[in-house]
Amino acid sequence: MTSHWTPPSPDDVRALRKRYGLTQEQLAALAMVTPRHAQRYEAAEKTLSHQPPTRHVWQLLLIKLGEESIDQSLRRRAARMRRGG
Repeated sequence: MTSHWTPPSPDDVRALRKRYGLTQEQLAALAMVTPRHAQRYEAAEKTLSHQPPTRHVWQLLLIKLGEESIDQSLRRRAARMRRGG
């Protein structure tokens, strides 16, 4: 069974970063990725430089920024595993 997760858009990533007053470098450090990866998350879609964050990176950011609790994340993960995703 395929997963139904949709990666955040560049606007979603930028909005999250700006809501917390973070630079791309600070976002990268929180996500444990390179600054270049953070830049790619915000690059315009359908450009060669665009690369959305993986589900795991996005969840890590949401947890670290307090947008999602670890319990919520774990429950969602368990539900996906039960569905086979």
